[in-house]
Amino acid sequence: MPTETSVLFRGATVVDGTGAPGQQDLKRTDNLPSYRFGAVYHPTPNTSLYVVYGNSYNPSAELGTLSGSANNAASVTLAPEKNISYEAGVKVDVLEGNLSLTGAVFRIEKTNLRIPGDPTAPTAQQFLVLDGLARVDGFEIGAAGKLTDKWQVIGGYSYLDSSIDKTSNLAELGRWLPNAPRHNLSVWSTYDVMPKLTVGAGATYQSDAFVNTTNTAFVPEYWKFDAMASYKVDNKSTIQLNVYNITNEFYFAQYYQGQAVPASGRWASLSYRTRW
Repeated sequence: MPTETSVLFRGATVVDGTGAPGQQDLKRTDNLPSYRFGAVYHPTPNTSLYVVYGNSYNPSAELGTLSGSANNAASVTLAPEKNISYEAGVKVDVLEGNLSLTGAVFRIEKTNLRIPGDPTAPTAQQFLVLDGLARVDGFEIGAAGKLTDKWQVIGGYSYLDSSIDKTSNLAELGRWLPNAPRHNLSVWSTYDVMPKLTVGAGATYQSDAFVNTTNTAFVPEYWKFDAMASYKVDNKSTIQLNVYNITNEFYFAQYYQGQAVPASGRWASLSYRTRW
C-alpha cells in the first residue's frame, strides 16, 4: 500500500545564507509504495513452509522533526531511506497439535543509508546523501504451547549479525548497527499445581549492544528473571501476584547515542481480576 508522510513545521529556526538565524516553514511530502508478498506451503497437515518479501521506509521526519540543515538526518531535503526484507521459515505442530515449533532465517537491508557526502569537508559544509548500505542477517527459533495438560511454555531465541557495509565514513565502515544485540533469549513457563493454583517463571537475556554507529559505546549484557502465582477464587475471579526482575538486575531499557534509560529494579504487583 502507498506510504505517505507529510510534515509541516512553522517557525523552525534555521540558518540562512548569511549565517544568521531565521524563521522558516519546513515541509516535506513523500508518496512511496510499501508492499509485502508471501507464500505458504503445507508439505504435511502439521507442517508449514513460508517465504516473505517486503519493503518499508524511514522518512527524514520519522521522529516528528524536520531540519533545514543539510548535515542533519532530519533534513527536509532528504528522501526516505528504503528497507528490504527477505524471510523464509517453517512451523511444525507436535504433541498432537498442542505444541508449535518455529524457525526462520532472514535478511534486512537498508539500501540507501544516510551517509556523509564529503567527510573531509568543514563542518559548515557537511551534507548527507542516500548512498550507504546496512545489513542484518539472522535467524530465530521458538516454541509455544503445552508440554502436558498442566505445563505450558512459550519461548524464543534470535541471533543477529549486523554491519554497515557501505559508507563514506571510515569510522563506521564494517561496524555493527546500534540497538542490534547479537543474542536475544526469552522463555516463560506456567504450571497448574492445582485446579485453581498456577505458578510461573521466566527469563530474559540480551547480549552486549552498541549504542552508536562507530561502536565506541555499548550497554552490557543482562539476565532478568520474573515469576508469578495466580489463584482462581471462583469461575469469574482471579487473584495474581507478579514479581519482576527478581535478582534486581541493573540494565538499560532504552538507549541511543549518549543517552540510556535504566529499567526498573525489583518490583511486584498484586491484582484481582473479575468479569461479569
